[in-house]
Amino acid sequence: MTSAADRRNWVFSMLRCPRCGSELRWDGDRPVCCGEHGDCLGQQGYPVVAGQPALIAFERSVLSEAAMVANAGDSPVRRSKPVGLMRDAVRAALTRLEGGSRSAKINCRRFLDRLKKDASRAEPIVLNVGGAVVGSGAESLHDGSSGTGVVCFDVYASSETDFVADAHDIPLPDCSVDGVWIQAVLEHVLEPERVVAEIHRVLRPGGIVYAEIPFLQAVHEGAYDFTRWTDTGVRWLFRGFERIDSGVALGPGSALLWSITVALAGLFRSRKLGRLLGTGLFFWVRFLDRLIPRTFAIDAACGLYFFGQKSDRSISPKDVVASFEGVPI
Repeated sequence: MTSAADRRNWVFSMLRCPRCGSELRWDGDRPVCCGEHGDCLGQQGYPVVAGQPALIAFERSVLSEAAMVANAGDSPVRRSKPVGLMRDAVRAALTRLEGGSRSAKINCRRFLDRLKKDASRAEPIVLNVGGAVVGSGAESLHDGSSGTGVVCFDVYASSETDFVADAHDIPLPDCSVDGVWIQAVLEHVLEPERVVAEIHRVLRPGGIVYAEIPFLQAVHEGAYDFTRWTDTGVRWLFRGFERIDSGVALGPGSALLWSITVALAGLFRSRKLGRLLGTGLFFWVRFLDRLIPRTFAIDAACGLYFFGQKSDRSISPKDVVASFEGVPI
């Protein structure tokens, strides 16, 4: 997929009905299921929002078709905010002080190197699940220098996405992509194991996945935030994958900064003020991440990562207990 047009053509040729997996055809301005399933609601057609097909089985999703169409595909969580130079400058400064994933930038390069080494095609295909916004450290995946074809989807449309979908039902065929990148998404889905099963399904044999997952983080994205994991919990979640590497994405210092910010927000009854005071005065506590060894950090991390390869067997419950790398109590 050497051009945007090539990528778009590939994506549209590969898209499938999220309800039954059948091919799609365009009927006027709506994609329609071609399957012979008389009860498949996809035969009524799927909406198009912001020029992108929204391939979602709405009857089993937290998303609403009516709301999605009415909002023209905008995020159900992130509402439009007033634009202003001062507001943008303050937000950018706070984001910089908060820092990003320490591991993502390094792991993104490792991910791409492994992908190109193992892939059977000249330009490996990466599926970015929840890729409406470029994640912290994932810039090299999107800057055109990766040598891969990057396909993105999310629950809302953006300049980065190719289609809109719910990760519980990824509308792509089995074994259709070489790698999957999923960063800060799994806490926002109702059934994480089902999403990971979908990732396993769409990956080719030997395909790879990189995931970043929260552990000690306060609720974010409001009502669309559901779950947290320990390191062994992450390993069990990805039990159908051979572990290449895993570890701390953001350490205890970052978790402490997050907690301070949320505590101040509660005291002053203002998330904005809590972030301004917490980050402005205590940004330095995140640098404790660099001083805490892995065995301690992994049990009190703000966020974790998992880098793995699709396997045809699952690890056992005993294996996941044996994978514990923290400090025994």
